[in-house]
Amino acid sequence: MTEAVWHYLGEAWRNDLYPDGDLREMIDRQWSDAGRATSELVAGWTEVKAAEEDETDRQTLLAVSESYDVGGLVVCLPVMRQILAKGLLAVGKPAVESLQRRFVESSDAAECAAVALLLGEFGAASVGAVSVLTTVLAEPNSVGDRQAIRAATAYALGQIGATIDEGDAEEALPEAVEVLTRLALDPNELQSQRSIGYSGTRRRTRTCGTSRGRR
Repeated sequence: MTEAVWHYLGEAWRNDLYPDGDLREMIDRQWSDAGRATSELVAGWTEVKAAEEDETDRQTLLAVSESYDVGGLVVCLPVMRQILAKGLLAVGKPAVESLQRRFVESSDAAECAAVALLLGEFGAASVGAVSVLTTVLAEPNSVGDRQAIRAATAYALGQIGATIDEGDAEEALPEAVEVLTRLALDPNELQSQRSIGYSGTRRRTRTCGTSRGRR
C-alpha cells in the first residue's frame, strides 16, 4: 500500500474517525485528486482482502504495518478493509465512476471481483453499474476466477437492489431479476451460486413488487 493509504488508515484508526467521523476531510488532506485517492484505496482494499485469505500475505502486511503504528489494526482485517471502503464512499461519485471503468477494463480476475464488491458498497449510487454487472453474471457457468467474479457481481447487485429508490426499481432492475432467477433455477450452476441468485431475486422482487403495487 502507498504511504498515503497507510497514513489514512492510521489517522482514521488512532483518532476514532471510524465509523462516524469525517473521512472526507482526511481524504482531501491525503490526496490531491479523487482519481488518485480512488486508485490507491482500491489497491489497498484488494491487498487487505488478499491478506484475509492467505496467511503469508497477512504476515507481510502485519510486518509493514508496524512502521506506521497501526499493527493492531491489521489483526482486525475486516475492520481495516471497511475503513478503506468508507474512504471510497467519502470520495463519492468520482469513485463510483472510476470503479465502473476499472470493472470493465481490468483483465485481472481478482481485481474485477474486488471492484464488483466495492460497487455494491455504494448501494443505490452504483445503479449505473447494474447493466454491466448483470452482463457478467449472465455469462454461462464457469469455474475458477470467472466463477469468483460472477459470485461477486451477484452479491453487488443484491447490495444495490436493497438500497435503490422504489421509483427507479422497475427501470433499473428487471434484467438483473431475470438473470438472478435463471441462476437460482439452473441445476448446472454451483449450489453456492444458486443460493446467491435466490437471495438476490427475493431482495429485488420485493423492491420491484412494492413499486408496482403503488400504481
